[in-house]
Amino acid sequence: MKYILLLLIASTAHAEWHATAGKEVFGPETSEKAACKSAQDRAIENALIKVAGESITVSKVQICNDKNVDACQYAQTSMSQTDGMVTGVRNIKQLVLNGSCTVSLEVDIFKDKSPVDNTFDPDVRLVQNKLYDGDPLNIKAKSNQPMYLNLFLYSPYEDERDQIKLLYPSRYQPSQRITREAYFPSENYKMLVRFPKRNAVVGDLASETIIAVATKTEMTFRESFTLHEFNQRLQEIPKKDRRVIKMPYFVWAVPKKELK
Repeated sequence: MKYILLLLIASTAHAEWHATAGKEVFGPETSEKAACKSAQDRAIENALIKVAGESITVSKVQICNDKNVDACQYAQTSMSQTDGMVTGVRNIKQLVLNGSCTVSLEVDIFKDKSPVDNTFDPDVRLVQNKLYDGDPLNIKAKSNQPMYLNLFLYSPYEDERDQIKLLYPSRYQPSQRITREAYFPSENYKMLVRFPKRNAVVGDLASETIIAVATKTEMTFRESFTLHEFNQRLQEIPKKDRRVIKMPYFVWAVPKKELK
């Protein structure tokens, strides 16, 4: 199981236009319109990686049924990050030929060169990253200086408009200035992990990601985002005032008690 999470974080930099192209095929399960949209997204991604560079982190895990050694499943989550952002698109051209769509265009890209505050170094982590359907999700955080925290769930299995959802702050646990170790959720409620919709997952093991956005001042985010909208919102926060921490976890399709 593998997916790419692109966090395209940017701020003040010099803009340049770059020519790029992408290609996708279509057929019984993919419409021409969807293929052309995917080709355009691929073209933009190619330009970002070429101009701003790319760093990839990979998390791997093997989860087994304690009663059946043959019931193991292996999952891998790849995350790609680039310090660039598309601020304009022009000269879009489509060529549909022989069951494929090729899109060429020019993109205006900001390459992030703003400074980072290396003294701002919060520690946010999952208490457990191997979970079963219905297990509680627990996160602990601490920082070497006061901070505010926003926690999001990224699920590639959801509809695009709801792929990133705000977990904290919430009506059960309002925003707070963190000056020492803190736990999420608080004792007032639980956050339970649920296996994604069956028709969106191949197999019995899914991988999702908690994204922690730590900031020096209090920020307000809405309840849900597309990935592109989320990236746009992040780039509004100066690099020196934020840290983004990505924490993948893996969830088994059935409750743990049913595997015993």
